[in-house]
Amino acid sequence: MTSEEFLKELKFHLKDGLIGGDTHLNTKEAIEKLPFSIVNHRIAPNVSTIWEIFYHMIFWQKLLIMLLLDDDTSFKENIELKSFPENDCDEKTFSTHKKQFLAGLETVAKLVETLDLSHPTPSWSNVQKYKIMQILLQHNSYHLGQLILIQKSQPSE
Repeated sequence: MTSEEFLKELKFHLKDGLIGGDTHLNTKEAIEKLPFSIVNHRIAPNVSTIWEIFYHMIFWQKLLIMLLLDDDTSFKENIELKSFPENDCDEKTFSTHKKQFLAGLETVAKLVETLDLSHPTPSWSNVQKYKIMQILLQHNSYHLGQLILIQKSQPSE
């Protein structure tokens, strides 16, 4: 396999991962189907709510996109913020955050095609761009699984 063929395949797998590729779950559909009625409900003590996890996913997705764009200043300013919300959300906030999350996925899909994926990120130990994308995919996949499990664990209405 040539370097060009490898890069093409890498880009395919990164973009495929953004939409759920090998996880057997379409990311966009799963997020769109999350009903507001359950997002603030805690299924058990010490278990995060859907809102808390989703907020955390968006927080880190934004930070990782900043790193991909070499926006080191914003990254450093935001890393100190809390990555989990302090309050429940209302329906409008949840809807807005769903749109932000999905727009972030589209942004990363475009960056897959335009960035030099081997380029290091100085503000984060020179981690290469493709690795930041891989971290984003793994983070989203892990937490998306949590969201679905919590959704399925809700009492029947």
